[in-house]
Amino acid sequence: MVKTIEGLNAKGILRIFNARTKELLYIKQNLVVNTGLAYIVDRMKTVPPDPINWIEVGTGTTLVDPTDTTLETPLLRKEVVDMDTIENTLTVNTLFENYEAVDNWKELGMFNAITGGVMFNRINIDFNKTSDDAVIVEFTVIITRTWKWQDWYLIKMKEHLFQTWTT
Repeated sequence: MVKTIEGLNAKGILRIFNARTKELLYIKQNLVVNTGLAYIVDRMKTVPPDPINWIEVGTGTTLVDPTDTTLETPLLRKEVVDMDTIENTLTVNTLFENYEAVDNWKELGMFNAITGGVMFNRINIDFNKTSDDAVIVEFTVIITRTWKWQDWYLIKMKEHLFQTWTT
């Protein structure tokens, strides 16, 4: 008997671009936190929650944890200016003008409200936002099917050992 072990994986990628030159300044994978995963499930209900349309930057240095629900030290939350979905991928971005959130960014997250709300993801970064240029912050979230061949292999080995032992 073949046993298929499947699951869903939510992966996020952060990119920061120079708004004027479009040069990629920063890229890093981020964590979809527990409240973000619950948000995905809630979207399947008949009355979905508000969309994830706010990006917040902060200066907190506490490492990301799946149980995080807020940024440690929020600096500025901006509304998403562009949101696009293609199949299993969501991309959102917003513009931080040269005079906004000038500081050493240490954390970012996406939210569904201007204050409070559901935090979808969080990432620790080290990005020095200066007043020289505006930047575009872009989050991409990809939902994929996962298949754990290691688990499948262990199941097959246990089945083989059990059959060998019982015959």
